[in-house]
Amino acid sequence: MISPKIWSIGIGSAVAIGMSITICRAQMPHANFVKVTSNETAKAVPHKPIKVTFHIKVSSPFHIQGHPSIEGYIPTSLKITAPKGIKVLKIIYPKPVVKPFFGEKLPVYEGLVNVTAVLVASKEGRYKLPYLLHYQGCNTQQCYPPQDAKGVAVVSVKGLGSVSHEKHH
Repeated sequence: MISPKIWSIGIGSAVAIGMSITICRAQMPHANFVKVTSNETAKAVPHKPIKVTFHIKVSSPFHIQGHPSIEGYIPTSLKITAPKGIKVLKIIYPKPVVKPFFGEKLPVYEGLVNVTAVLVASKEGRYKLPYLLHYQGCNTQQCYPPQDAKGVAVVSVKGLGSVSHEKHH
């Protein structure tokens, strides 16, 4: 996201010269620089915590806002739609790195980022876990509109079996 200070100056300038905000936003194209996969295997049984790790690959030279982020910026967030029989206990985000961008020190993620969902299943079965990663990415010169990466992780829970995750984007 553009710094609120820079955005305010941009809007004021656009109004002063009679341009619309829509024209200003057109200068920030939609970019696809984030890929999400989940492809680990781990042991899982009903009623015990299950860890599902989502691997987020942010292409260079981009970064996405950290979780949490500072006021005025959109934090990266993972939401899982839990089917019947699955409960999401918590989402664990890694600590972001703090870097200077747009005259501020911002918590960001770059490169490979692992976000872990801790779940519990009430019984054996194969569960589809639709997820949505909401993020806002930037490079050193501009920020892009917020975007979503959607997919479905599949978790198989067995008495003494394993958890498998299918790769999606």
